[in-house]
Amino acid sequence: MNEYTKLEELQIANLQDSWSIIYEEMASALIQQCGISGESVLRQGIRDYGIERGTKMRERHLSMGLKLNLKNLFSYFDLPSDPRFKREKISLTPQQRLSYTLVCPIAQQWISDGNKHLGRIYCEEFHHACFSAYAEKSQTNLAKTLTEDGDNYCCFSVYLRPGNMTEQERKEAFEEYDSDYCLSEDFQYDLGTHKDGYNRLSILIIYFIAKEAISQLGEHGETAVIQGIIQLRQHLMEFMKARAEAIDVPCDQRFLEKNMPLRLTFAEETLWNEYCDSKITTLIKKYFYDKIDEFFEE
Repeated sequence: MNEYTKLEELQIANLQDSWSIIYEEMASALIQQCGISGESVLRQGIRDYGIERGTKMRERHLSMGLKLNLKNLFSYFDLPSDPRFKREKISLTPQQRLSYTLVCPIAQQWISDGNKHLGRIYCEEFHHACFSAYAEKSQTNLAKTLTEDGDNYCCFSVYLRPGNMTEQERKEAFEEYDSDYCLSEDFQYDLGTHKDGYNRLSILIIYFIAKEAISQLGEHGETAVIQGIIQLRQHLMEFMKARAEAIDVPCDQRFLEKNMPLRLTFAEETLWNEYCDSKITTLIKKYFYDKIDEFFEE
């Protein structure tokens, strides 16, 4: 169990809520500008984002000698958790994960902003894509979500059954099908920092939504991406200033470095070198990073 100071908990909350804002503003601009075509593109962008995260975890787990099963997926995720999440964990084994999410700060942010419908789209697409990219034969049943009208918790039922897998897949997933398996005694798994984790997630969600919008919808999609970046910049600005004011500190460079997932200059964002698309990077630089000074209090 991680123990955080009150200030650290606030910083984690700000990083998580910022990611939620980034998603909802990119999503809302796309649907507002492009209608049902925008929703179709958004859903594919979310799936691409989920596939990327699941694939990266799969690659990392394999490189570290972990079996590709549900216990390892949910024990060694790709960033540390927000302590505001409240879950009732019913079962976590290599073959199944059964749990209820009672409090989800991501859903709370979207609902408070009047964007529950955008959250519903995300929940319908992300989890299946991510978990299947990690373990292809996994089966994900998300029967209830906090982003669905009438539901007051999320109900996750995820299964990975050996009977659905090839001999090689079973060997990759489960110790009992690999008689030679032995995890290194000095095995350690570093979840990284919340800042780095949410930084990566923020860049990924922008990139995959923007990439799909521009490739599928052309100039119309590019216009929506520009609007989304402008909206997320404005929303983040208001959010950061309000959060700084709540703890009676200036919304300055020091505050933003600890509380906002995106960094303060484009040059610092080395991850954009990995997800390098000249059109997308030009737009995010022009409409976000080049206007970062507007965050600072005069």
